[in-house]
Amino acid sequence: MYITESKVSILIPVYNVSNYIEHCAHSIFSQTFQDIEFIFVDDCTPDDSISIIKKVLEKYPQRKSQVKFIHHTENKGIGATRNSAFKASSGKYILYIDSDDYIEKEMVELLYDKIQTDMAEIAVCDFFVEQAKGSKIIVDNVYESKEKNLQCVIEAKNSLSSLVNKLITAELFSRCKMIPDGLNYGEDRLLMMQLYFYAKKIVKVNRPLYHYVNNTHSISHSISERHYENTLLRWRLIEEFYIEHNVYEKYKDIIGFTKIKSKGELLINTTESDLRKKYADMFFAEEIEFAGSQTPDKKIILFLVRKRMFTLAQIFCKMLNLYNRKIKKLRY
Repeated sequence: MYITESKVSILIPVYNVSNYIEHCAHSIFSQTFQDIEFIFVDDCTPDDSISIIKKVLEKYPQRKSQVKFIHHTENKGIGATRNSAFKASSGKYILYIDSDDYIEKEMVELLYDKIQTDMAEIAVCDFFVEQAKGSKIIVDNVYESKEKNLQCVIEAKNSLSSLVNKLITAELFSRCKMIPDGLNYGEDRLLMMQLYFYAKKIVKVNRPLYHYVNNTHSISHSISERHYENTLLRWRLIEEFYIEHNVYEKYKDIIGFTKIKSKGELLINTTESDLRKKYADMFFAEEIEFAGSQTPDKKIILFLVRKRMFTLAQIFCKMLNLYNRKIKKLRY
């Protein structure tokens, strides 16, 4: 049961973001929407991120009574930090913001008005990806069909399995299983596949309002063994959830296809050949069925690893990553 004190709770995990948090804090404190609760969760950050937030807050005296700081006694990771923020929230609607990103000043107002007007449970917007040489708009599609929305968020192709560009009712979150401790990669994807399953109505503001900053220190930028472990855990929990709700057979093929897609992405972005060897048989049954349906780069890496050609796989990935970096430079 919720005792609602604010209309919207903005939840911000904080860890090692001193180079980004000032811009983030200004963007949320300057929102045109006034009835907001701000919850910052300090996950034992080793830098002065919290001090920077408090310094920025001095410039917004009207916001001081709306801000809560929660401090973990030990570093728990992004999954547990998201849980802590939600448990401490009192708003009817929830908006997660990553502390190395920032938002347009009208974001909360526009999403709130849309979710209220259309009597929906989730309101979505597009977002900017910020790079050194410019920004790029990423579209997050929303469809009339609940079935289409769920299928697209499972595959994370036309609809994004990201929490941060969505205003969502707290009641909808309360129906989901919490993120388990230790799940710090793709944890939002686990929640999104539950939220889109439960949501009866999803709407969209057709504007990019969220700015995703390409933080090279983020967990997603260096593939380690925990990425493989988290991927295995995430898909196991997703499958258990869909089995529990008697819909697994309905989505089995798209889940299998997407599992192999995620495996291919990990193998390509891994720099250590030993990890490819260790996880060569990951999702093996699904790979036999769905490897042929993947993009050419993933088909090649999956074939090489399946055939235990790890040296060739390493060379191929280095060449592919060099090529992709050159393409990005040309685009920006």
